[in-house]
Parts: sequence; structure tokens; C-alpha cells
Amino acid sequence: MNAAVNELRKAGIFYIATVDDDNKPHVRPFGAVAEFEGKAYICTNNRKNAMRR
Repeated sequence: MNAAVNELRKAGIFYIATVDDDNKPHVRPFGAVAEFEGKAYICTNNRKNAMRR
């Protein structure tokens, strides 16, 4: 298993920083991560602003 995915799963809730439309940082909590074909995928709802970043 991918070491990064394993660590994120152990953390439970983890945070990812993005930049909003005003070029200001925005930190969002996440709790779902998946691994597929050796790559990590962060899971979110497609209606959330984070999906558009």
C-alpha cells in the first residue's frame, strides 16, 4: 500500500490547503482517501468548492 495513503488513513481527518478566487489560502478538512493503481485519490463531494480547485 502507498505510504502516503496509509498515513492519511491513520490520521482520520487531514487538511488540504487550496487558494480561493481572491488568491487567499483556504484550508479544508478531508477524511476520505483511496488508492487506485498505485495513486492516491482524495475524495470529496462534487458540489463542494474544493472540487473546482
